[in-house]
Amino acid sequence: PDVLTRPVFQSYLFPVLAQRGGPSEIAYLAQCAPIFELFGVPAPIYQSRPSATFIEKHFEKIMHEYKIKFEALTGDVEQVINDVLGKSFPLHLEKDLVKLRKTLEDQLEALKKDSLEFDTGLKEFAGQTFGKIDFALKNFEAKVFAAHKKKSQDVRNRIYRLWHVLYPNRQLQERSLNAAYFISKYGFDFVRFMYDKIDVNEKSHQLISLKDI
Repeated sequence: PDVLTRPVFQSYLFPVLAQRGGPSEIAYLAQCAPIFELFGVPAPIYQSRPSATFIEKHFEKIMHEYKIKFEALTGDVEQVINDVLGKSFPLHLEKDLVKLRKTLEDQLEALKKDSLEFDTGLKEFAGQTFGKIDFALKNFEAKVFAAHKKKSQDVRNRIYRLWHVLYPNRQLQERSLNAAYFISKYGFDFVRFMYDKIDVNEKSHQLISLKDI
């Protein structure tokens, strides 16, 4: 039998009540329902298998230290790094930059009012002038943050290691690593640990800490 008729043969020879599978497998099995009807064979109930990511102790520590959620790692890792570094950016420096922009804006606004007494056409030019100043300030602020980001290379490297382990190759851990990876590090006790910790009835993705193994 081919990929579409195999489920029907399976249920005909060995009647199947229910079957667990991965997301892709469940999706294609669901398309086989008309074939079951055609041959008068009851279709099984399809359920998704449990999905889990195992988090080792030192990586869990990094997540707590920088307040990084697993969901964030499934997106743009550079955004995660920017958020973490943004929290460590000196607050007084950020406040000083905001204060500088506000001071320049207020002074230019006052100067604009005085200059309008000579020529009302200067209003538009004054607005363009502040626009250029504001653009330059924002560019300077971005360069300051970039320098801070470069100086924090160690933090950046730690987050990248975290990302590569918990979301390797831009996909769920279970798509790149199998139990052998953890067995080689923790021994065969990992199999029992995995058996005890995974909730087979949980539909959402599970995060399982390895700090107690």
